[in-house]
Amino acid sequence: MRLLRVCVATMLCAAGIAAPQSTPPQDRPRIVRSIRYDHFTGIPVHDILRTFDEKGVKLKVETPFDQQVIDHAKAVLTEMLAGRGMPNARVEVTVNPIPPRSIEVTFTAINP
Repeated sequence: MRLLRVCVATMLCAAGIAAPQSTPPQDRPRIVRSIRYDHFTGIPVHDILRTFDEKGVKLKVETPFDQQVIDHAKAVLTEMLAGRGMPNARVEVTVNPIPPRSIEVTFTAINP
């Protein structure tokens, strides 16, 4: 049924009868609006961002949310902590919604 609606809408647009429709909000990806790094004592944000670039982590503000990218960032941050003398540290990730289609990602370093 959805395909039929899309085809009809496309034909109407091509004929100049109707304006093109935008993608429905539920089909749009969530956008990362904020990234926070909590308790990363001794690791400046610019070092984190440089390491992300070096390791190919594609996490940036104003980009679509991708869980695989978040998981990659978490692994790189854990590796950074271990390299700074905190081998037992772990990283927790919190994803908070910001209505209507945005999110805030928070990485928290936990050093036992």
